[in-house]
Amino acid sequence: LDTGALHADPHAGNLLRASNGQLVILDWGLVTRISPSLRSSLMTYISHVLARDFDAIAGDLVALGFIPEEKKGVIEEDEVVQGISDIFRELASGGAVQRRISDALPVLTKIR
Repeated sequence: LDTGALHADPHAGNLLRASNGQLVILDWGLVTRISPSLRSSLMTYISHVLARDFDAIAGDLVALGFIPEEKKGVIEEDEVVQGISDIFRELASGGAVQRRISDALPVLTKIR
C-alpha cells in the first residue's frame, strides 16, 4: 500500500521475495492503483480489524465505498453497527460465520 498498488490476491503463487528483500509480483492480474485517500481508509479499516474494534468497521465500510454515503445515517444505528460487529467478531473467532450472516441479514437490509 505504500506505493499505491494493491494486490487483491497475494499468495505464494503470485508473489516472491527476492534475495535483496524486494517484493516480486509474478501475477499482475489483480493489481490496481489506489488513491491516497482510499489507501488511508483501507489502512484505517485494517487497523480496526487487527485491533478488534469491530464497532468502527461500519464507518470504515462507508469510507471505502462499500456502503453509499447516503446510507451513513442508517449504519450509525446501534442495531446495524451491532450486526456488522457481530459478523466481524464471528469471522475473527473462526466461528460459524454463515449462521451469523443469516442472523444479521434482517438488520443489514436497512442499508440497501
